[in-house]
Amino acid sequence: MKRLFCIWIILCMIACAVPVQKVQAESKSSFIVSESFDLDGISFEVSEQSDTDFSKQKNHFYVGKLVRSENGSKEIIAKSVLHKLVTNKAVMYYTVCGKKKNTIYEYSIKTGKSKKILSKKCVGVFGRSGKYLYYGIYNDLYDYGNGLDMYAYNLKSKKSTHMKDHMGTMMYSGGKVLLMADKTDTSNSKVYLFNSNGKNGKKLVSALDSYIIKKHVYCIVCRYKKYSMQSKVVQYSLKGNNKKTVVNWTSDSSKLEKYKAETIILN
Repeated sequence: MKRLFCIWIILCMIACAVPVQKVQAESKSSFIVSESFDLDGISFEVSEQSDTDFSKQKNHFYVGKLVRSENGSKEIIAKSVLHKLVTNKAVMYYTVCGKKKNTIYEYSIKTGKSKKILSKKCVGVFGRSGKYLYYGIYNDLYDYGNGLDMYAYNLKSKKSTHMKDHMGTMMYSGGKVLLMADKTDTSNSKVYLFNSNGKNGKKLVSALDSYIIKKHVYCIVCRYKKYSMQSKVVQYSLKGNNKKTVVNWTSDSSKLEKYKAETIILN
């Protein structure tokens, strides 16, 4: 009975993990992550996606064509593109999968030109904050539960800083990066808080979900009691200190809503 309940919860989580479509960037300093977006009448989308095998990388990736649409015309920017795009109103980052390596590119919305940022086996781009680009390395034969090995890349010095391996979700805000380990069931997993440069990582409480909201980090911790899931919310400062419980154990999910925000699924 407990096993059936857990499977049902997993299916709900997967259904909720669909990336937000057609979103609007807030400012030139605010980067979003999506499969498609509209910017000032120009739309971008990774279309005709399929799960494709890249045997020389010992992996498979969900890729498609990156298409720019404007005034009724369409232009294919690149093929074999991973479904995650990172953008603001000025630039866009995308990943092209190759036979032996993947390559992250920076694309200028204004000029329509791309430049190479870095190439690595099994790499994918997942975010940017200030001068730091966040990328992950897909594990061999990547599948749900293996997660990605995450790095912060300094766009000026061109140096990478390793954060953690086998991560499943990421969120960056307020000069901080929040990572959560991947998992294959509805359970708590390790949570880590880093500076935006990927350094000074700190382990927080293990949790089902974790979010950065304004000046705090909130971790939703779960437990099972008589086949029913209960949750509590633990709050931290952006330095990972001042731990305190702000919602005690409850089965009422409505009490958790104000402590949630959108995160980036690392897949």
